[in-house]
Amino acid sequence: MTEVINQENTKKRLTQDELTAELAYFTGTEQWYMHWARSIIYTEGVQFFAENGGDQGAYWFVDKVACEIAPLLKSKKERFGCVTLSSNAENQAVILVTDGNDNELVKYQIRYTDMQPGNWKFYLIDDLSHLTLLLPSEY
Repeated sequence: MTEVINQENTKKRLTQDELTAELAYFTGTEQWYMHWARSIIYTEGVQFFAENGGDQGAYWFVDKVACEIAPLLKSKKERFGCVTLSSNAENQAVILVTDGNDNELVKYQIRYTDMQPGNWKFYLIDDLSHLTLLLPSEY
């Protein structure tokens, strides 16, 4: 995995293309992460995204999934959700959650984000013991 350190000893933000390329390397996972709210677990690919999305990381996105989207999926008795974060060059974003068959469950408008522009897709799967957030390549 790429990690570039600049002269001030801080991590350099990955470009959209670099982040896309790095995320493509994640296929399966060997380590699971438990969200602090304990509502979801997530994979190494999601952890990488959380660490490298935007200027300060994209942990806010994982928090949104754990604290708002996961409970919504449970309440609707959905066992699968497709979560797409679409961000643009104007620092705005939309989070769209579908049932995987293009039936919209919820949509959030994000007024400001420092996330790299692009369409970032995730799956949220309920296997009846855990809700797991993962990249499509880790499915």
